[in-house]
Amino acid sequence: MSATASSIPETTRTMSGRSWLATTLGFVALVVGLNLLLAWRMDIFGLLRNPKGRQLSNSRHERKAKYLLNFKYVPENFDALVIGASSQANWRLDGLSKYHFYNESMLGADGTEERMLVEKALETGNFKLALVGISRGVTDRSDLQDGLDQVDPQEALGSFYSYVMMLDRLHDHLLHRPSGFYPDGSWEFPPHKLEPIDPSKRYKVTRMDPVAVNNYRTLINELVAHNIRIIYVISPHYGLDIDGSRQILAQYAHDFLEIMPPAPVIDFNDDRYASLRNGDNMMDEDHLNEHGAEVFSKLVVERMHEVLHQQ
Repeated sequence: MSATASSIPETTRTMSGRSWLATTLGFVALVVGLNLLLAWRMDIFGLLRNPKGRQLSNSRHERKAKYLLNFKYVPENFDALVIGASSQANWRLDGLSKYHFYNESMLGADGTEERMLVEKALETGNFKLALVGISRGVTDRSDLQDGLDQVDPQEALGSFYSYVMMLDRLHDHLLHRPSGFYPDGSWEFPPHKLEPIDPSKRYKVTRMDPVAVNNYRTLINELVAHNIRIIYVISPHYGLDIDGSRQILAQYAHDFLEIMPPAPVIDFNDDRYASLRNGDNMMDEDHLNEHGAEVFSKLVVERMHEVLHQQ
């Protein structure tokens, strides 16, 4: 017959309970330790080890990654910034000039989000130059998307988001394929066939969210206060002569510059670039394809040096 609970000595039951507790605590400690070791070893945000000279990239959920990368990685490795929305997000300027550019632009970014990212980099960075994008998207609205309103530096020690990023990196590594996200903050847009322009879906008037405008203006003033040289850049737009787009975009740029700190402007909607604003370089009306991004990245640097030489 099996012994009943009452027949098991009290000392034996106590030791069994302590053994179970010790085993459980040991297992938990092991899991936590392995988690911290993995987080330290990969250090995907550059917060746990010295990020100087390392090459860290963002991810498909770029907002959290870019914010955390701006704590140490961006200030330690870059001395120039690209700021704006998605029309600048695939510009790769790294290696094209003496400046080391980090691209802070994001898909659907607004002035509030860009201010949050760049202000973090300004706390410890020593930046010399900023290319500031002029696009309707950056002043269309003012909100924090994709978890940017809840991001916490402690995520570097292990979180669902950080594990997703780690798995993405491991997956790309095992398949021997590039991720499409680059250490300079830019990324490669997926292939997309340029669709015919639908006039009914085009902007009829310019619109600016006052909160987004104020945050973008505040950010630019902070750049100036840090003695960072500013150059505004108007990205190329496809189909300028359809349904009054040229006038609408020109009016937007005029209104934007009227309320922002003064600085030189590079306007890629100028007639001199008309032959480059074509279907071979664009994936839609506002975004460059891979080839177009390469063409205009070189043009940005060329025009940038011309402007700086004139100052």
